[in-house]
Amino acid sequence: MTKPPISADEASRLRALDEYRILDTSPEQAFDDITQLASQICGTPIALVSLVDRARQWFKSRVGLLVTENSRDVSFCAHAILQKELFIVPDTLNDERFASNPLVTSDPQIRFYAAAPLCSPEGFGLGTLCVIDHVPRQLSTGQQGSLRILGRQVMTQLELRRNPSKLESALDALKRTEESLRGENLFRRLLITQAAEGICVCHETANHPYIGFTEWNDRMTEITGYTLEGINRLGWYQAMYPDTVVQARAVERMAQMRQGKDLLGEEWEITRADGEKRLLSISTSRLQSNDGVVHVLALMQDITQRRESEQQVRNSEARYRSLTGTASDAIITINEDSTILFVNRAAETMFGYADTEMLGQSLTMLMPEYLRHIHRTGIKRYLDTGQKHISWAATELPGLHKSGQEIPLELSFGESIEHNKRVFTGIARDISERKRAEEVRRHLEEQLRQSTKMEAVGQLAGGIAHDFNNMLTGITGYGELLLARLDPTSLLRNDVEEILKAGERAASLTQQLLAFSRRQILDPRVIDLNDLVTNMEKLLRRLIGEDVELVTFLSPELAPVKADSSRIEQVILNLALNARDAMPQGGKLTIETSNAELDENYARQHLGAQPGAYVLLAVSDTGIGMDAETRSRIFEPYFTTKEQGKGSGLGLSMVYGIVKQSEGYVMVYSEPERGTTLKVYLPQAKEPLKKPGDVNARLRAAGGWETILLVEDEEVVLRLVRSILQKEGYTVLEAKSGAEAIALSEQQAGAIHLLVTDVVMPRMSGRQLAQRLTDARPELRVLYMSGYTDDAIVHHGVLDPGLAFIQKPFTPEALASKVREILDTGQ
Repeated sequence: MTKPPISADEASRLRALDEYRILDTSPEQAFDDITQLASQICGTPIALVSLVDRARQWFKSRVGLLVTENSRDVSFCAHAILQKELFIVPDTLNDERFASNPLVTSDPQIRFYAAAPLCSPEGFGLGTLCVIDHVPRQLSTGQQGSLRILGRQVMTQLELRRNPSKLESALDALKRTEESLRGENLFRRLLITQAAEGICVCHETANHPYIGFTEWNDRMTEITGYTLEGINRLGWYQAMYPDTVVQARAVERMAQMRQGKDLLGEEWEITRADGEKRLLSISTSRLQSNDGVVHVLALMQDITQRRESEQQVRNSEARYRSLTGTASDAIITINEDSTILFVNRAAETMFGYADTEMLGQSLTMLMPEYLRHIHRTGIKRYLDTGQKHISWAATELPGLHKSGQEIPLELSFGESIEHNKRVFTGIARDISERKRAEEVRRHLEEQLRQSTKMEAVGQLAGGIAHDFNNMLTGITGYGELLLARLDPTSLLRNDVEEILKAGERAASLTQQLLAFSRRQILDPRVIDLNDLVTNMEKLLRRLIGEDVELVTFLSPELAPVKADSSRIEQVILNLALNARDAMPQGGKLTIETSNAELDENYARQHLGAQPGAYVLLAVSDTGIGMDAETRSRIFEPYFTTKEQGKGSGLGLSMVYGIVKQSEGYVMVYSEPERGTTLKVYLPQAKEPLKKPGDVNARLRAAGGWETILLVEDEEVVLRLVRSILQKEGYTVLEAKSGAEAIALSEQQAGAIHLLVTDVVMPRMSGRQLAQRLTDARPELRVLYMSGYTDDAIVHHGVLDPGLAFIQKPFTPEALASKVREILDTGQ
């Protein structure tokens, strides 16, 4: 660490400092205001007006520092007073003069220092206006300029302390010695040599230039640009006041001064010899010489720079008021007692109070009741120990609106020192929108996780159903064949029938799995949902029991939907049964329909939903309800809250799959003991509703004689279908793969009337095989069979136009009927 050097004329510097009689005086608002403004403009936590005495650095004003003085040996300001311009240390640790300074290595841990020297008119460095930070940094060009201006403003305030006393002393001395010094040269020398201000003595003349000067010191020449001879030649009025109106006022004022009505710090604008406008503070005293001539002694001080500095300060204050007034965040300043000292307009908007309702009140009025004691305790501990009870940077806490509603806020705090007391400024940002966005994001993330899980489970369920359907085809098919061969009196018929019943139940389960996994075949048509609900009412009342009241609210203007009516009936039935089970003591089941419009905002908040026009089917109950954990799993297959053996757990999963496959959206709303509402949104149909025509029952077709190419990779199904078709009289060519089928077709010289093929096969799908064969045999008809849907022949579960399909498992009768239908109709 380098000790501060001593100026070459230290004794004169200290005498000049003593003349200001400033050391160890009480705080003054003018100095405190400038210091506070320096801290705000430069963005530093510490700002000081420092004066360097013989052995110490004393602080006339301070922001962000509690001590009132430091030793001169560690003083930064003792270095700065030797400069004529700004003294800036960007990083103290990188400056060998200060790296080991205790003010750097310990409290207040100075890392950045910038100071504007306070220089007396004689050129002596008295002290500094400095700003300090705890981190390395720089000042912008604008901040540097502002620091210079504020430094000059501090010096102006110091001069105001000295100059009035000097003026009073000079006038008193002159008056006391007037008698003894009148006419002597000693009077002139004393007047000229001891005054730092411009001093002149004048008397009125009979002709141009109206007044003549007998004394005119060098400072007057510096101020006006004129010498004594020059001003007497041109005339004071004519040279100083080009405006004739101002001239007339000055002549009148001189007459008053000659009568004893002295000026005391009166401000007059003059025009210098070089044409520059300057503002002077003029004080006068009436003197009378031995010969009876009335003279006027004038002391003049150039205050142009002071006024410019004051205007700069006013402009800075106006900019600060404009900044705080236009800020969207609330800005609030309090004292150590938590009394509100300042609020901006944003605070009025945020909290609902006018500024007059908040100023002078405790900050706790803007806090919820449960935080007020915590605040009082925390701020007391900080004042006593310096320990913060919360972070002062971007802390989230609730505020309290005038209405009593809590507001989520993000708060940042800062402190400064005014009149040796701490003041705290907080910036509050309303983060209600951010909280809502975060909640929506969390909700969407949860929906995405749930959707991903459901998709994975759906793929697994679909694959299982496919393989299971192949096996069921063999079980039920051979069962049907066996039953047909048994004598009606056979004891084995009962056993075979039980096998078939078990197969039907298994087939029903696979259908539910296919529904959930969205791999079932739909037959969508334009339907009226109101008609569907109305036709099901009688069935639903019978199923839900007498202790559950069924109420329907069906919109008379309901738009049609395009859906598979049998599947939507399954949806309504499962929702009703699920609601009944949620009301073991009875209750009310409500089914509602209405048109609905889902907007972009709803779609953003509900994963999978698409904006557009929908028909809403809502099923509500007054039952036991569900918690959040249960709600998140209700659509999973085999998840149930019912007792073991009282539910398969596939009802709502099937609802989920059917609605999704119908391009709809399902949402559940429920709370424990408050019932449940499931809302199903189905897209409104673009085609008009058509009246259903007469449908003739399809009769069992007779057998045939045609040649059929059968392709199936599952051995059990292959043998079963071959047996059924041969029993019906068809010639069957069988293949276990696409390649075998192509080879058979090429070897077959005669016609092949129908291709019966599985959809999903290794290496070559049924659709690919059909394309190859129909290219060679354009007259060939095709029947697809599969245990679940596949994009080879369907899109979103809807069969491509013109394609024939039979779902596994199927009965021998159903297969025979479908084959005959295709061969007879050419479909």
